[in-house]
Amino acid sequence: MNYAKKRLPTILEHEWFRGMVVALLMIGSVLALYGIYQFVDASAQIQTNASYQREVAGIETPPANQTDAQMFMAADVEYRKLRIQRSNSMIYGGVGLAIMALGWLGYDFARTQRRKRQAVMPSQSSAG
Repeated sequence: MNYAKKRLPTILEHEWFRGMVVALLMIGSVLALYGIYQFVDASAQIQTNASYQREVAGIETPPANQTDAQMFMAADVEYRKLRIQRSNSMIYGGVGLAIMALGWLGYDFARTQRRKRQAVMPSQSSAG
């Protein structure tokens, strides 16, 4: 009996594997784009932040009254939140790129295996 012709399909031949790979590519793309958007948004808001502008200009004058002090404190809290948002956006973008890489590797591996099977099949049919 020839059992070589009866082989079980590998995981790479299932349709759900291809769907999973495409889903990884799409999720990674969306996450990377979201990270880029958050980074650009936070950077633009940081540029207009009063606390950042005082830091860049090197201004260390004390506030004139309590209202100015509260404004500077609120601006500093917002500046810190924006810096955290910008840092997190880099993490989102990096994770998105890593997920895209996994999806691409899965797609490439499945495509390579499919080509190998197609190259082997004609030689088996001519031998039989």
